[in-house]
Amino acid sequence: MSNNDKLSVRIRMYRQGLGDCFLLTFTRGQEVFNMMIDCGLFFMTQNGADIMKRVATNIQTTTQNRVDAVVLTHDHYDHTSGFDLAKKVFQDENFKLNEVWVGWTEDESHEKYTLIRDHFRNILKGLRMALNDELTKTDESVRKVVNSLVNDFFGVGAAQADALAADGTGFSKTWDYILNDKAEEVRYFRPGTFHELENLGIRIYILGPPEDIGLIESEVPPTDETYRPAARLALASSFLAAATTDDSLFKANSFIPFDRDYRIELEAAKNYRIKTATDENYPFFEKHYGFNDTEENRWRRIDDEWLATASDLALWMDDFTNNTCLALAIELIESKKVLIFPGDAQFGNWISWQKLTWEVPDKNGIKRKVTMSDLFANTIFYKVGHHGSHNATLRRSGLELMNTLENDLVAMIPTNRDFAKTQGNKEEGGGHMPEEELFIALKKRAKGRVILADEVGSENDEKKPLKDRCKEYNLSNPKTTNFLKSVNFSTEKIVRDKDHPEKTEPLYVEYILEG
Repeated sequence: MSNNDKLSVRIRMYRQGLGDCFLLTFTRGQEVFNMMIDCGLFFMTQNGADIMKRVATNIQTTTQNRVDAVVLTHDHYDHTSGFDLAKKVFQDENFKLNEVWVGWTEDESHEKYTLIRDHFRNILKGLRMALNDELTKTDESVRKVVNSLVNDFFGVGAAQADALAADGTGFSKTWDYILNDKAEEVRYFRPGTFHELENLGIRIYILGPPEDIGLIESEVPPTDETYRPAARLALASSFLAAATTDDSLFKANSFIPFDRDYRIELEAAKNYRIKTATDENYPFFEKHYGFNDTEENRWRRIDDEWLATASDLALWMDDFTNNTCLALAIELIESKKVLIFPGDAQFGNWISWQKLTWEVPDKNGIKRKVTMSDLFANTIFYKVGHHGSHNATLRRSGLELMNTLENDLVAMIPTNRDFAKTQGNKEEGGGHMPEEELFIALKKRAKGRVILADEVGSENDEKKPLKDRCKEYNLSNPKTTNFLKSVNFSTEKIVRDKDHPEKTEPLYVEYILEG
């Protein structure tokens, strides 16, 4: 490695919509390494297929048909769907994906592979039950949440979820295509290890997913760790345990809320008769609890009440999958600058990093100990987790530890705020990404240097929102100038709204930093 060759890193964030797709290009002299992290967007995004084809073609052109490493953080539609929507581009035999990197959860040789697969299959099985049950067909609020989580994050409906649960793989077809058909080689990573790109002076620390299943299942962080309180999913685990025991909840006796002496099975209730003053064979439950053709008294029954927790289970599955994210800290070895790419990692994944340590060689070959606190202290770039949601960036154990030495943090948020507002509870204004309290904290920490994937200024000054933000948060004039010089918008434009083709915006925004 020549001392005269400076390391340069270009971080390109595609603006395809609510979803992740990043292209990192590390350059030192003649050495170039292209790393692609995820490629997807939210289910049913308008014009999504056309936009993702443009994204994939741009990646193919920029990398000259060679992506050295594709990092698949986790199997959610908004992170992987591009490989399907733009499949013709990726199927080009000249377009090489040299390596695909995934977490240990995909490694069949790992001692916990079967456990994690079975657990994932069981969650899908529970959702399959909910999607197929009559209550979710009549209770729109429950069905909407469950169906949304299954469709929007996995890109499959009830039938496909049923198939995934049955075969036990947990793979979507897109995930399977990249790992088994397109990848030249698949590498599996465990937390606490690292991988070096020696010719470039890059060290990649593997943060997650945790190998502690309890942390993967972890639901609710302490209130001082998130930017909005999270609700506890108290009944989801019982629902799951019952559902996975048998397709009939009431055969899973251990998880029914009432002891056997205080309940009656459904068939027994239908056939139950008592003697009254006027009728020796009075059908008590049939008369009062809505069996057969009599549904007016169905409200008295609680045999389907377990489905009320189906939406909780769907959210739990989302958290569960996010906690299996392959999360990376990329260190530029000479300067010790660090880039954090957590995917959609949530509390359990983040909190597991605190225990990690690495023994790495210095330039003289002498081993030194590196902790997560060291990496956070040197973090100069943060890809904001889960599009800026309230529970995917830890406060005390995350953001507040970042860049404590130089105060030069830059953050990118892959979100589309208008689209997010069309999701979630419409009465409350839809989804909010980024979460306002988190967004404020990011701007304070980065002194305004927060780049959003949907933000663009005027036609003559695309960087105006960034300028205004840097000024608002008192970034010095020299640092503002240097930062703005390092940010570039694509000259290639996309149309997000087919009804308004005159409204165009850049395909990507990129940030360039020196090592």
